[in-house]
Amino acid sequence: MMQNPQILAALQERLDGLNGSPSGYMESLPKVVKRRVNGLKNLQVKCAHIEAKFYEEVHELERKYAALYQPLFDKRSDIVKAAYEPTDEECEWKIDEEEELTVSEPTVS
Repeated sequence: MMQNPQILAALQERLDGLNGSPSGYMESLPKVVKRRVNGLKNLQVKCAHIEAKFYEEVHELERKYAALYQPLFDKRSDIVKAAYEPTDEECEWKIDEEEELTVSEPTVS
């Protein structure tokens, strides 16, 4: 039944007609419950504003660090395409002592 495109289209049309229309459920609630629901809605709006500010700041941080990464990405691309040959110093691989310890020593429980 759900594979039939005509049934799915009719169902979607019916659901689209319900979108945004009141169900009557809220009106049936006691006044004290409606007040609580409205209080919760107001808190949710405040949370949404804080979340929006958070994501604005995250976006600014991403932009800042993208600008710092870009020269490294460009150089890496040039090396991969053989448009730039790294110097001897750039090719010297140095292992951090702390990194070496954590990689080579198994952990004992």
